[in-house]
Amino acid sequence: MRALCLLFASMILLVPSAGLAVTVTVGPDSMFLYWYGSADTIRMLPGTYVVDDASMWWPLRLDSGSPALVGVGGPEGVTILGSGDERAFYLPEFTNDANIHFEQITFRGLAEIILRASPLGDGGMLHFTDNIVEECGLGPVYPPLNAGSCAGVIARNTFCNNSGPAIATYHSSTVIEDNEIYENGDGIKDWCCTSPPIRGNHIHDNLRTGIDTGYFEGGPIEYNLIEHNGWGLVVGSSFTVEHNIVRENEHGVWSGAMPGTHADIHHNDIHDNGEYNLGVGGDYEQMYDCTMNWWGSVDPLVIAEGIHDCHDDPEVPICVVFEPFCTSPGCQPSPVEPSSWGGIKALYRR
Repeated sequence: MRALCLLFASMILLVPSAGLAVTVTVGPDSMFLYWYGSADTIRMLPGTYVVDDASMWWPLRLDSGSPALVGVGGPEGVTILGSGDERAFYLPEFTNDANIHFEQITFRGLAEIILRASPLGDGGMLHFTDNIVEECGLGPVYPPLNAGSCAGVIARNTFCNNSGPAIATYHSSTVIEDNEIYENGDGIKDWCCTSPPIRGNHIHDNLRTGIDTGYFEGGPIEYNLIEHNGWGLVVGSSFTVEHNIVRENEHGVWSGAMPGTHADIHHNDIHDNGEYNLGVGGDYEQMYDCTMNWWGSVDPLVIAEGIHDCHDDPEVPICVVFEPFCTSPGCQPSPVEPSSWGGIKALYRR
């Protein structure tokens, strides 16, 4: 049975025949009821769709039968607008199969795009592409876009000037790729244990952290440009971190390690960060292989000074091995081989 969705539209009540996918074009001038399903598409004409908590229509329900919402002509002309406290959509409690599909829409001035009965539960299939999200969110607990418990994709969006993390995840497998994420409280933040694949994003000028993963495991973190944030990348134990550029942040990469595991950090450019390029932490002694990265120098002493590990703090039980390292940006396969660096490191880094 098709789900009931409330949408802006021309003043018609249309009930499509069962089993037929339909595409309908709507505008912001009036509001009406439509019966649509997950195979259907609602094309939103350019204009401003004002979210008003005093109205009976908002927030609009999302469930397994919700249609795709697609802005006509790109996100610059199609705006869902709040005054700072509103939610445009909501997931009913115990909804785990919602169809959440937004394309080419600007979301501005919303407390959250999607209200959840539980911030750590509910979800479904998320398709969030080519949108603009700006001036939304109420801080760490209420981010603009909460992708928790969702599969799908978040791609080619712009997130800017939002409070808290632009994107929050929690047990999510939603791929986050090719987004521009800047001037938010945080860029991408996972609230728990596992994080989705994160690749090809430009994450810059965020107040706190560019990417903060779950503490245990997750998808690969690759081909991101992470610069000018408070912390560049905070990563948990069982992650693959490759082909990223992490530069000119107040802190570069911090990697936590669980017993017997740590992130695989290789073939990255990690350089010119403030307090350190790489810091490590954990409760168990281990050698941490962070070889084959470009550290902004071919001088082992200079590289070592940018790495905070057991040689700098007796409370840190983890020692980083960074040789062989790459000799140029892009980390081409021409490493400098280690000689007797262990002894030199012990002498000069106390």
